[in-house]
Amino acid sequence: MREILYLEFLKYTTYSGAGKWNRAVRLCECLAVTGWGDHEALETVCGVYFNGNPETYFINRHGEVRFLSCVWSKRKDGFVIDPALSFIHSADGIPGTSTPLSPVAVNSAETQNLKLASQCNWIAKNPICITRGLANCYENSKSLIDNIENHLKPMLSRHMRPELYGAALNRIILNCSFSFFDNDHCKTNYIIADPSLKLRGCFITIVNLWEVCLGA
Repeated sequence: MREILYLEFLKYTTYSGAGKWNRAVRLCECLAVTGWGDHEALETVCGVYFNGNPETYFINRHGEVRFLSCVWSKRKDGFVIDPALSFIHSADGIPGTSTPLSPVAVNSAETQNLKLASQCNWIAKNPICITRGLANCYENSKSLIDNIENHLKPMLSRHMRPELYGAALNRIILNCSFSFFDNDHCKTNYIIADPSLKLRGCFITIVNLWEVCLGA
């Protein structure tokens, strides 16, 4: 059953319309129940792009995007994939995929008046999702931002043990914004990293404390 579901899933990894995306979602939900076996477990996500339009993509337990990710445009007759904002990503063991973030031409995009689905039963994964809100920041905040991206997030992704709680907890989103001070009426908190701090050690402590809280 697992192999039949997986082969069927592969047919919809290059979805061209809302109906095919929804089919891929249902198949991923089935595979989350049967297990993915030797294949990389994936989860389907329907989110919101920064311009307010829907975006859909497949992610693995480390938050890495696989197969096709798309941003959709709203038309009078429904949703259609925006080729300019859609990309093919690499997928382990799947021939014919291009390098990550290569533009994909959606020549047969289908406009359908359907609600885009998102997976209801998630795969076990690190639940702490650290995102960045504002792009502007002070120059001496960049080392902290780099450490979050290059050390903390990979460490959380690979050292958490979501199999212990994955069915009860999906996502804790920490949205970090590092912004300039504009004026008294428009400002956010900002952090200036002290180069002398051992940031990596701090991150390990955070992970250890989280495991203690979970009773690991």
